[in-house]
Amino acid sequence: MDKRKKDQKTLTAKEAAQNAAHYLVDLVDNVSDVLLEEVERDDGVWRITLSYQTSRPPLMSFLQRDYKLFEIDAITGDVKSMRIRKV
Repeated sequence: MDKRKKDQKTLTAKEAAQNAAHYLVDLVDNVSDVLLEEVERDDGVWRITLSYQTSRPPLMSFLQRDYKLFEIDAITGDVKSMRIRKV
């Protein structure tokens, strides 16, 4: 790791989770009840799992949540990826 990157302030877990949540709400329609499920930091990347509900037909909405796994750059805060997370 070069010295310049090492000296930079990194995001906290809370900041990374907030970035992921904002990204999700901006990108996916009708998102509600966003919950933080998992947090992991590895090699300059935060891995954040969020669950949420979307508008669904009444029969499909009962207790059904979707999960997304986000990779957030620990220095810039940029979302590097958003993937479906199977549980």
